[in-house]
Amino acid sequence: MSAAKIDFTDPDWKVKFQEDFETRFNIPHLTDVFPDSPSFPSTFCLQSSRTPVVEEYSADFQVEDKWHGYINNNDRVLLKVIHYSSPTSAGAECIDKDCTWVEQWVHRAGPREKIYFEPENVKAAILTCGGLCPGLNDVIRQVVITLEIYGVKKIVGIPFGYRGFSDEDLSEMELSRKVIQNIHLSGGSYLGVSRGGPTVTEIVDSMEIR
Repeated sequence: MSAAKIDFTDPDWKVKFQEDFETRFNIPHLTDVFPDSPSFPSTFCLQSSRTPVVEEYSADFQVEDKWHGYINNNDRVLLKVIHYSSPTSAGAECIDKDCTWVEQWVHRAGPREKIYFEPENVKAAILTCGGLCPGLNDVIRQVVITLEIYGVKKIVGIPFGYRGFSDEDLSEMELSRKVIQNIHLSGGSYLGVSRGGPTVTEIVDSMEIR
């Protein structure tokens, strides 16, 4: 909802703005589409990311610690943290002329306690398409590392964007931590990029064959 569409005479305009924002930026869950999808305990385990949840204290002694590093699906992150007091403040982004503070929340990213794919049966494919942008190799590298942390064994790169799904002369690239360890030190895309490509139907057919 843009500022031009807001009726600021409505005493509930802030609530309506927030509800509209939540609707537009809500991320559907897999079970919203496939309600009968079975879930499995997450295989993600990164000791350094875990934080202790202390149930009880006795004086200054922690009686019991539970280590839990997963993100709750209802966790949210505040999108904007600066409360501007005036539209003339440097960098001010105001919805109304008084710069009224309106909280905008987005989903928190991170590993969940339940997963819906068995890692040993997953074949994950990564591709980069469109134009180049800084940091693509760093993203490719981290996705591969994270997939391996989950226990995924079959990780491939699709060369030259969506074109890699239809060009029979292009072969999948096997990816692993060993292969991508230092690609973030190079520019461009390790997988290559291209604009355009096959139709959605052709892409899906190619994925099913693979």
